[in-house]
Amino acid sequence: MMKSIYRIKYLNIIIIRMKRLIIVGLGNIGKRYEKTPHNIGFNLIYTLSYKYNLTLKKNLEYNGMYGEKVITLNQKEFILGLLIPWTFMNNSGLAVKKVAPLLESLDDLLICTDNKDLSVGTNKLKNQGRSQHHNGIASIDKHLNTQIYPRLRIGTGKVKVINENMTDENIKKCLESAIIECIKWIHNKTG
Repeated sequence: MMKSIYRIKYLNIIIIRMKRLIIVGLGNIGKRYEKTPHNIGFNLIYTLSYKYNLTLKKNLEYNGMYGEKVITLNQKEFILGLLIPWTFMNNSGLAVKKVAPLLESLDDLLICTDNKDLSVGTNKLKNQGRSQHHNGIASIDKHLNTQIYPRLRIGTGKVKVINENMTDENIKKCLESAIIECIKWIHNKTG
């Protein structure tokens, strides 16, 4: 069942059911993973929360950090939700499955994750697809029982050693291009 936020305008009661969009950034919890390519999704959510002045709070129901806020864009209001799963990458589907009922459709969900096969600063936004051996996406596919939901693959480039840290410059390049893609996605969904 979908939960809704309703607005009451003046004393004339007008009930408006607002569209909700949720962006999920995948990664692994813990300080040792902060600058690894796998955590670019977490870093993106932190950056978006800052951009939209949206507070992320521990939410045990959703297995992670979650925040939402009513945003006005082009004179239209919608709810933007941001989620950082605390389930580790390989179990991301557990958290995503918990927030999915908040949405009218899985088209209103955007999963953001790393992709080592794309160069730094290159992204691919697709409305569906296969996991391509990405355990976080595979977990979401399994728990949602579908591969049909939007995902943003953020190019992190290849690393020489597993869990090698990215340079601050490369993280910045990844985030700058990924934020542009997220804003385009939001505009398309609310336009």
